[in-house]
Amino acid sequence: MKKKKVMIFLPYMPGYGGIETVVKNLLEEYDHYQGNDCELRVVCIGGYGDGNWISNIKDKTVIQLSQNKNIRTVEYATIFPGVLLYEVLKYKPDVVVSTSSKLWSTLYFWRNLFHLKYKVASWRHSSLLYYPSSDLALRMADIFLSISTGIGKQLQEKGVSKDKIRVIYNPVKEGKYSIPRTSKSDPVKFVFVGRLMLGGQKNMKEMLDGFSQVHGNWSLDIYGKGTTEQKLELQNYINKLGIQDHINFAGFKKDLWGTVGSADAVIMTSVFEGLPMALLEAVSNGVPVISSDCATGPDDIVNSSNGYLYQPGNIKELGEILQNFIDRKDTFEDVNSVKHSIDKFYSENYFSEFLKSLY
Repeated sequence: MKKKKVMIFLPYMPGYGGIETVVKNLLEEYDHYQGNDCELRVVCIGGYGDGNWISNIKDKTVIQLSQNKNIRTVEYATIFPGVLLYEVLKYKPDVVVSTSSKLWSTLYFWRNLFHLKYKVASWRHSSLLYYPSSDLALRMADIFLSISTGIGKQLQEKGVSKDKIRVIYNPVKEGKYSIPRTSKSDPVKFVFVGRLMLGGQKNMKEMLDGFSQVHGNWSLDIYGKGTTEQKLELQNYINKLGIQDHINFAGFKKDLWGTVGSADAVIMTSVFEGLPMALLEAVSNGVPVISSDCATGPDDIVNSSNGYLYQPGNIKELGEILQNFIDRKDTFEDVNSVKHSIDKFYSENYFSEFLKSLY
């Protein structure tokens, strides 16, 4: 039987985000895939900042462009169309997949211009409300892989035919840790995981405003990367609210869940997401979550067995949820129940499901 050739095309990747985790998990499943009907190759046009996520991927092409965003934009405009054409002519794929509308629409253009045989699949990882694709780009794909039900609905609202949309959640491994709640004699520990952003997508201001409403014995560990200016902006706002004694900047950890010890809840106050891996990874390691009910993804993950959603912008509601945790009214003591609350996301057969969605 002839093997199907699948190529995944990625733009520049910082190296520590959710997409990198998803691709890494997908490729690890591919390495253990029992079928003999597929060859998979990753092409990263633009390269990356931190390369740990891609270091073990065998079949890959990396075109490392400038780390300077402005220079990289010029390089993209002049280099990437030709690179895409070269790669598909060289490897002759049956299906090409991309997370970037610029990449998948260019691949679609080359396919039609040169009468090539591959299908084009869009694999968006963010809400269309905040990172929209043009109407033209949404006509230049044969398949749309939707990582959440919310993104699937947004695609239909933009005119994409339902029969082109495949809802396929991101691959999640059941966490190898079973992280317990803190001792009653210790502060209730909250954890934030993500880029350091007072405003913007991660909207940490809302989280800090929520904490400014509470009282009692609590702490917040902030794990993530950001510029010196971003961290200073956060620190100044924390000081302004007078909650600095409760908060610790813990930096970026490669094995976060192996170092966190105990935790009572992970909190996310994003304005938008695609399918937030920080929530999935927290729950998979037994930690309950508190999240804004933003578009899109959290409502696919959060349920009565693993945490709470609050309406974005409702600081009073967020503060009440936090206070209930601090008062230990909500403990989610059964770690295994938390872990199994997202069983639908665990799949040893994710790679085969991914393949099926492409045909």
